[in-house]
Amino acid sequence: MKKLLWPLEKKADKLWSECIRKIWKCEYCWKTEYLNAHHIFSRNNKSVRWELSNWICLCSWHHTFSSTFSPHQTPVEFTRWIEAKRWKDYLDNLEKLAHLPLKVTREYLEEKIKYLKRYLEEY
Repeated sequence: MKKLLWPLEKKADKLWSECIRKIWKCEYCWKTEYLNAHHIFSRNNKSVRWELSNWICLCSWHHTFSSTFSPHQTPVEFTRWIEAKRWKDYLDNLEKLAHLPLKVTREYLEEKIKYLKRYLEEY
């Protein structure tokens, strides 16, 4: 069953990333090159994997490599910054959603793909 869903998951991942990169700037340093879409709650968490509220747009330096600010290198600093930027209530609500059980089905993924395509068309 998982193999049958994999192409839809990959398509949803690509669309999700395109939606986030439409921001056109790193939200930390404002650079406009080498942008990455980062999940606030891990992409392994399917209940928020394709939610547009579970994102931040970062340049590749601040996404992965910086030793002073990076969700991967300095997760505590990143968490403090995102709480200040997006408000603690925002993250608390996202965390509640992240803990909801979800069975990913073909129908669920097809609906997410439609939603993400509409977002890209509108913005």
